[in-house]
Amino acid sequence: MTRPRIPEDARHEAAHAVVGAYLGLSLRSVKLIGGKWVGYTEFGCPASKRLQSGIMFAAGPAGDALSGLTNHYGWRGDFEELANLYFSKSERRVLIDMATRYLRGPCRRPWEAVTEALLSRNLTGREIKAFIEHGEQLEP
Repeated sequence: MTRPRIPEDARHEAAHAVVGAYLGLSLRSVKLIGGKWVGYTEFGCPASKRLQSGIMFAAGPAGDALSGLTNHYGWRGDFEELANLYFSKSERRVLIDMATRYLRGPCRRPWEAVTEALLSRNLTGREIKAFIEHGEQLEP
């Protein structure tokens, strides 16, 4: 049985997708899935984009916190990814603050739209990038 799509999962993954795409990372897709991980955002992240990758991984927890969720079950994987990029715990807090600023500012509208669309279907990186850059509509 497939796990239903829930708004909390959609907001979390949409935050990763929108912030990462906004920062110029190569977004391939964003999906809500079942099993061990409830969602997955796939990027092509070169080592030269370490800071952007860090902000992108921090965007999930930042989005959850902005939505009133704390100590979310999905943060463990995000924090492991930040550790893999050699960010310390204190740097992690700075990255979450930076991601929060993007989600409150230039990424707010795309974050809301991608969250809504993810409740119906998975999205490609091309769709999200077109929305961010040109305001193209995301079909449910």
